[in-house]
Amino acid sequence: MKKRTSRSTSGRKRTSSRSGTSGRMAGMDAAEEAEKASYADSPWAYIVENIRKMTPEEFRESLVQAGIVDQNGELTPTYRR
Repeated sequence: MKKRTSRSTSGRKRTSSRSGTSGRMAGMDAAEEAEKASYADSPWAYIVENIRKMTPEEFRESLVQAGIVDQNGELTPTYRR
C-alpha cells in the first residue's frame, strides 16, 4: 500500500528562475503585440511614441514650453490645487 502524501501528483513544475523572479512566459509576446496594436489605432499614438523617445530633459523642457511647470520644476499656478 502506498503512503499518502499531502503533495499532489500534478504538482507545480520547477522553474529555472531564481526565487522572487519570474522568467519570460510564452504569452508575453502576444500581450505586448496586443498592447501595441491597441495603442497604434489611437489618433494620439504619434504623441505617445514621441514622448517615449524623449530624454528626461527633453520631456521636462516640453512641460516648461507648455506652461505646466516653470524653470524651477514647480507647477504653474494654473495646475496647482
